[in-house]
Amino acid sequence: MEFQIVTPKRMSKIKAGRNLIVFYYRKDIAAVEAGIEDRKTDTGRMKISSPALTALDLLR
Repeated sequence: MEFQIVTPKRMSKIKAGRNLIVFYYRKDIAAVEAGIEDRKTDTGRMKISSPALTALDLLR
């Protein structure tokens, strides 16, 4: 499984068992913070892209 994370700094990929964590650099991350939602999962809380922000990313 691959997890994709957007960060304000450059980071290299991490392999954790059968999982791969890929980091994508975005210099203007503050501009999209309004489109990030906080969701509760079985393992804790995580920030994810809202449906509107995901749609905007797909249109770019």
